[in-house]
Amino acid sequence: MDRRAGTPTIDAELARRRVDTQFPRWADLRLRLLDPAGSDHVIYRLGEELTVRLPRHTGAITQVRKEAEWLPRLAPHLPLAVPEPVAVGEPDFGYPWSWAVSRWLPGEVATVEGLSESHEAAGALAGFLAALHRFDAEPAEDLLTAGGRLSAVIDFGELGVGDPARDLVIACTLMSAGTRATFRAALDVDDPTWTRGRGRALETGLNAYVAHAAVNPRVAAQTTRQITQALAG
Repeated sequence: MDRRAGTPTIDAELARRRVDTQFPRWADLRLRLLDPAGSDHVIYRLGEELTVRLPRHTGAITQVRKEAEWLPRLAPHLPLAVPEPVAVGEPDFGYPWSWAVSRWLPGEVATVEGLSESHEAAGALAGFLAALHRFDAEPAEDLLTAGGRLSAVIDFGELGVGDPARDLVIACTLMSAGTRATFRAALDVDDPTWTRGRGRALETGLNAYVAHAAVNPRVAAQTTRQITQALAG
């Protein structure tokens, strides 16, 4: 446990022990760290078909069981792939939170360089959100691509009922002015909702920059772009 931060120290030994003791049927599968991963979870690939996700902090600990409950219900009704939960691990051996095993989704993490000018991707994401909103739920903005096209949405940490403007943050993290227009038109977003989305993008970008940019150049570049695009509209 990192007592200064109040969070557990997560390493390969801890992850291996979690798998081997709670799911011994996977004890022979190779465990490989995925880096970079998100700010909420440490992620390991388990064999060729699975991933292990361990929450990093208390703000992420409700995601495991929420995703296990809701993603199987949502998946048949969505036009893009989403993670398939396989098992939920329990706290033990000093690790205090539930953790998840899911199916591996092939693809590459979406990048500004790859998708910012893709009107096809903007339309596909708008279609995904339109389908998801019929369930009154919202995703976060981590995405996968395959063959230059949007293929999956993988981060549902903020899944829940709320203001649909929160879904618009992705327009400032990944898109350009032109593809934002395509995205907005496809979703038929009104001015107040769009403005709230820009405000959310500005808020989260500033918070992430302050928290991480000094030690992570990748986050610095991403959040600087997010802030700039949110201000630009």
